[in-house]
Order: sequence, then C-alpha cells, then structure tokens
Amino acid sequence: MKHKLLSAVAITVLMAAPSFAAADDEGWYVRGNVGYGTHVDSDITGEIVGDVESEGNGTFSVGAGYDFGNNWRLEGDAATLFTDLGAIAQAQGTLASLRTTSYMLNALYDFDDFGAFKPYVGAGLGWANVDASLAAHDFQTTSGTITAIADNPVCVNFASCSVDNNQTSLAWQLIAGVGYAVTENLTWDTQYRYLDAGSTNVNGIGENFINGRVLSTSEIGAELTDVAAHSILTGFRYKFGGATPPPPPPPPPPAPV
Repeated sequence: MKHKLLSAVAITVLMAAPSFAAADDEGWYVRGNVGYGTHVDSDITGEIVGDVESEGNGTFSVGAGYDFGNNWRLEGDAATLFTDLGAIAQAQGTLASLRTTSYMLNALYDFDDFGAFKPYVGAGLGWANVDASLAAHDFQTTSGTITAIADNPVCVNFASCSVDNNQTSLAWQLIAGVGYAVTENLTWDTQYRYLDAGSTNVNGIGENFINGRVLSTSEIGAELTDVAAHSILTGFRYKFGGATPPPPPPPPPPAPV
C-alpha cells in the first residue's frame, strides 16, 4: 500500500512539473524591433483614379506585455511604416505616399521543446491611422477647356487634385516569429507580421484653372482599397524579474534511536 501511495505521489509531481516550470516564466516584459516593410498594391477610386505600387522602407515597432508563464503572452503594440507609392497609374505628373501607424492588442502563443529557440504565432486587433498623400496634375487647360495630358486621366473632372489627409479605422494583424534566449531575461526576437487596415477614405482639393489662374476650387474625395502591409522585424525582448528559486531540500530524517 505504501509503495502504491509513493508511486501515485511521484506521478503527480512529474505531471505537475511542467506547470511549475511554466510559472517560473511569468512576468512583465518590454520589446523593441526594427525592420523592413512594404504596403501591398492598392487601387484608388473616387475623383482620383488609378493603381499604386509600394516601395519598401524601414519600419519599427515597440511593445509591452505580460507573459503568463503557460505559453501565452498578451501585449500592447505600436508600429509605423511609411512608403512611397510612386506614380498613380504610372501617369506622369502624379505621385502618392502612404503612412500606417497601428496600435494593437496582440495575443501570442510560444512553442516549447526547441531548446533556446522558441517559435511563436499570434494575432492582434486594434486601430490603424492611415495617412495618404496623393497628387495629380495631369491636365492642362486652354480657353476654359480641360484637356487630359494622359490617355487615362487620373484627376477626374479637375485640372489638379491634391490630397493630404488621414483616417483611423479598425485593423487586424497576424504575427509569426521566433525568439532566442540570450540570457534568462533577454530574448532576441525576430518576427513577420501582416497588417490589414481595410479601405480608407481621404479628402482633398480639386482645382480648375485657365492659364495659371484658378477658376474654381472644390473638395474632392478618394478611397484607397486594401490598405495592408508586410513587415519583417528583429530586435530584443526583455522580461523583468527572474525565475522563482527552487524550494529548499527537505530536512534529513532523524537518526534511528
């Protein structure tokens, strides 16, 4: 009977050991990453019409969160990416650029059994501020008649269009990465993320003019569809505190009388 009881206690301790080990990893952390990102190709509709293709540029992200010690982490995250979108519809006299700044709450899951490496996946939900700058001057006017320079005019119904406006919208993101334990508290963190901010509407000014003189000025609107971005970042994650020290060994049994 005594041997069975000791076996049951040993099995229970072995089964609980992973939980005890996970609790040692619990704590707050901060994170900083820099990298390279690009916005996806997008279409512009409204009173500015055309497609744009993003160039890549530097990006960065900072975050702070809590590691629950059971493979799950929850963190607040802020990131920004600015890219040049080039010419609108490849037309001369046009240009576009885009900045996305996101504020997300991420849930992340770390995988064990990879030694010092710890892959993870996650998803986030929050807000993205989309700041678009669009300009099209592909029309000329003579004697009050608007004549398009390009075969497919970008600025609809106006001689000149300009937009420099921002809008905040609901956004989500997917994250996949791997951490490498440099020390007990410091982790080298490399990740890929995909951010999707949906579509956004921005406003600007359209003008008609004759021989350099402004004839009329009106407010115009444009919509950017599929505002999204791919980014690869690397940096470090620092967790405060340390592992819980192991309990002291039990006292030796009393000497036999």
